[in-house]
Amino acid sequence: MYEHYTHEAIKVIMLAQEEVRRLGHNSIGTEMLLIALISEHSGVAAKALKSAGLSTAQVRVEVEKVVGRGSGFCGIDIPYTPRAIEVVERAYLKARELGSKRIDTEHLLLSLLDEGEGFGIRALENAHVDITDLKKKCLDMLEARNIASEASKLLTIQQGDVVLVSFEMLEDDGKVNRKRFPMIVMSSNDCISRLSVITMIPLTPSVEHKVLDPLDTVITARSTDGKSAGLRHDSVAASTFVYSYPKRWIEAKIGTLSRETVNNICTQIIKLIEPSE
Repeated sequence: MYEHYTHEAIKVIMLAQEEVRRLGHNSIGTEMLLIALISEHSGVAAKALKSAGLSTAQVRVEVEKVVGRGSGFCGIDIPYTPRAIEVVERAYLKARELGSKRIDTEHLLLSLLDEGEGFGIRALENAHVDITDLKKKCLDMLEARNIASEASKLLTIQQGDVVLVSFEMLEDDGKVNRKRFPMIVMSSNDCISRLSVITMIPLTPSVEHKVLDPLDTVITARSTDGKSAGLRHDSVAASTFVYSYPKRWIEAKIGTLSRETVNNICTQIIKLIEPSE
């Protein structure tokens, strides 16, 4: 059933099951999907809900006001309510309508909002959320992500390139701001061409990176490497922090490190993960 779901959408289903158990119910309703969508955190749906001023704790409170707590009995296989089944089935159509081959968190949220009724909608209304405005926020965020994804396809990225990776940060006032951070591409060129996710390590200004780890690499802005990498400040390549991000998060390429430096960083990473004697 979930072969056409993204990793984030599958996580939503798993979180919905956890919410059913937490509240002592025996089926997944639209209200459980709603809690799961915001508690997933990284998807478009979670960001749209949070930009509407909601928090996971608040949604849980509103849902519990609507459905209360159950008897505590819950089987191994948790069924969906009829209305939740409609939401899940319509999410597939919503994904196709929006040009996606896979069901993601935004498709589940938009489908839930289109339902117009149910405990999930009632919880949102009790929290004074404008449903129409929430749909618009979700669609706007989806469009922004798609634009960034298309732009990333035009970039030719290779191992050792220094790129700007864009993150959506939720501020204290509920607004979602986009911030960019420099990262070094560490995936092999073969992996970059085949996979949608790239392994990178961060470049941190040395003034912020006060305690150097023996595995870190310092790159000064005035050095040949620093100029080639497009650095404005002396920076530290933190080999102890290795991340994987979707290609679509890359906004721009600002430079390239020398092969010698890249090889050195790769050696440091290998030291970090090599087995002990």
